Amino acid sequence: MGTRRSRLAVIQAETVAALLKRSRSDIEVEIVKVAAEGDEDQNTTRDVWGKGAFVGSLQRKCVEGEIDAAVHSLKDLPLEEPGGLVLASVPLRDDPRDALITRDGRKLGELRVGAVIGTSSERRALQLKDLRRDLKIMELRGNVDTRVRKVLEFSVCDGAVVSYAALKRLGLGSLPSEVFDVERLVPAPGQGAIAVECRRDDEELVDLLRSIDDPEARFEVNIERRISKTLSGGCRVPVGVNARVDGSRVKVVATITKNGGVVRASIEGPGMTIETLIGDLVSRLRGVEVA
Repeated sequence: MGTRRSRLAVIQAETVAALLKRSRSDIEVEIVKVAAEGDEDQNTTRDVWGKGAFVGSLQRKCVEGEIDAAVHSLKDLPLEEPGGLVLASVPLRDDPRDALITRDGRKLGELRVGAVIGTSSERRALQLKDLRRDLKIMELRGNVDTRVRKVLEFSVCDGAVVSYAALKRLGLGSLPSEVFDVERLVPAPGQGAIAVECRRDDEELVDLLRSIDDPEARFEVNIERRISKTLSGGCRVPVGVNARVDGSRVKVVATITKNGGVVRASIEGPGMTIETLIGDLVSRLRGVEVA
């Protein structure tokens, strides 16, 4: 089972391996660490690379049979599945929210005028500027623990926004000075979820991975990815979207950028009417005019 080399990626792969062994005690799982293009190239921005920067190497090795399965942070997966592979399992999803790490523990509203916030995400950058126009955004590269050190140890910026789920998996869940509600800073589609891909024709492995699938997590991320694909139209448009299942109901909040402004919309209703809910939400976002 392949994974990126970062500490977070290995922890996620180990989590999946433990779930598989719990499901099938007779299997052995070997974790193979693979270098990702986005990790090796620290000069090209993430938006130029696109989402495939952190999964492409793993997907190729899976297609070619060098590994049997690949574990990803689901938000890194391109919306189009590569030929020959299937998203066989979404085994778990943790808190999807974004979190702010600051040098002095201040919240976003308490930072100095013109404070510098680090992020490699255009989605986060645009929403942060919408929340506070005076903020300066700097490109902050590296895996999550590296970005945390850049703020807390090297003071390269006043703060950074990262995935709260990632911090918690790294044992750093107490570090954020602020965790943003999804309505305030809308997460990336699939944020907080782990994904496992394998070859579509490996039916035995597909069945095994399906045994650890979390239906509620898959339902949520499928909604988010569908909305993102519809809104982006295949282009690299910074879309934020979060779906939350609560019993038989689902609430979805989403954001897009139009004419230099950030547009948000939300909708809630019975899960069985999700097709109608998605259509209404997309229509609202496309119909809003930004002054």
